Amino acid sequence: MDANLEAQGFDNLVGAALRALKSTAEPEGEAPARAEGTADDGRVRATVVAGGRLAAVRIDPRAMKLGSETLGEQIVIAVNAALDELRAAPASSGEGDPAAHLRRIQDEAVLRLDVFTKAVEDALARVEAR
Repeated sequence: MDANLEAQGFDNLVGAALRALKSTAEPEGEAPARAEGTADDGRVRATVVAGGRLAAVRIDPRAMKLGSETLGEQIVIAVNAALDELRAAPASSGEGDPAAHLRRIQDEAVLRLDVFTKAVEDALARVEAR
């Protein structure tokens, strides 16, 4: 088998792996997954985004009467509720399971490596025969 074809095959394989890894990130131009949690009968709201980042906290002026310690507790409750909702949300409807895609790429890499190894062994055998 031609070594240039094998090198090109490996290059294509690496490119496919990189595309699969990029597909696990949030798609460009799309907002990251978001979730909202509430506390104190909806007077305290927290919004989180993918990666567990806090995006916003909104406090209704009526909740300001709670006192700082109670208000802090309500904020924690709202943030934790939002994080729980985000974790429970189904994965985005992308192009299937990225891990399964990477496993397919790995399987193909093993097959191509076998072919490449055989080609190298054949080339070495021809050199040694001279």
